Amino acid sequence: MILFDGVHLVSDESEEELHEFAESIGLRRKWYQHGHYDVLSKERSMLALKNGAVEATARDCIRARRKMRG
Repeated sequence: MILFDGVHLVSDESEEELHEFAESIGLRRKWYQHGHYDVLSKERSMLALKNGAVEATARDCIRARRKMRG
């Protein structure tokens, strides 16, 4: 599942899921940093939610990143 706290886009499943989703909303892979993407434009934020990212808290996103690392 892709989670989004309004700035950070993360996956609770895999990096590959995150990369694929990020690419689908126009984020470049080189923007990936330490388990997440920053989504800084309002247009991409709305696109992320429209494409299925789940609204979450920052704490939820941190938990998801920890889960993904194992």
